[in-house]
Amino acid sequence: TIITPEGDIVFTFESGGMVRMDRCGKIKWADTDITHHSPNWMADGGIVVSGGYYVDKPNREIPWPFMGPYWEDLVFKYDADGKKTFEKPMTELFIENGMQAWLSSTGQFQTRVNGEFHLNEVEELSPELAADFPMFKAGDLLISLRNRNMILVTDAEVKTIKWWKVGPWIRQHDPDFEAGGKITVFDNHSDDSPTGEHGGGSRIWSVDVATDVATTLYGGRDGQRMYSPERGTHQRQPDGNIMITEAQQGRSFEVTPAGKIVWEYVNRYDQNQIAWLHDAETYDPSFFKVSDWTCPAN
Repeated sequence: TIITPEGDIVFTFESGGMVRMDRCGKIKWADTDITHHSPNWMADGGIVVSGGYYVDKPNREIPWPFMGPYWEDLVFKYDADGKKTFEKPMTELFIENGMQAWLSSTGQFQTRVNGEFHLNEVEELSPELAADFPMFKAGDLLISLRNRNMILVTDAEVKTIKWWKVGPWIRQHDPDFEAGGKITVFDNHSDDSPTGEHGGGSRIWSVDVATDVATTLYGGRDGQRMYSPERGTHQRQPDGNIMITEAQQGRSFEVTPAGKIVWEYVNRYDQNQIAWLHDAETYDPSFFKVSDWTCPAN
């Protein structure tokens, strides 16, 4: 879910369309495209989001290396009125950039109906941060492909892959452009082992795009254990802290750069159970233009 200064919210139903409502619940627009995961604002007021469709018979004019039907992931763009203005399939992007080998990097040549990519995030590089990434341009897109353990950056038209990296994250979510030319990411990783690089739970990474050096900011060590096998988000705070949503544990919490927990919220269902918490974000009060949040009784 994303929100405007006026209190409008835009949200997706998982593979069931996207809706914009005002702060009192009135629907402004809705679409029926197969959108999924997190919508994000673009600088022009539009929205970029991951989408998809089911391919029953692959187009043999495209050198797709698999046999059988598959689920295609796409980048969708919409204008402020909810009209779709752009779409691009991930399969075509990989083939156009000579990365066919990554389409079958698992060694399996039979498609998985639930998706070869699992595109779970698309974020635009803002004009405010563009100077920190001289190798990119404002409007370029940061894309997360969970089933390939890959994050990549393309141009705004999703034609050219400008940068990509596989790991050290595993089944990652929520990569973000950050000041200083860094990209941070929620690494779902594995909790199979309490210690060691192959277990230890989820963590937050920061990768320097210029040097390709990745550094763990939080998690994966004693005193910082957390784990969400799927989902999960994070948000850097102005003071350098990180707010983390450990989605399938139903917890959001904020940590200092030294790893100290400042506060936490647990989405408790009852005395013995918690409910998932998909995402949490902070906003400075000055972001909102609304002074009166009340709505009519009806």
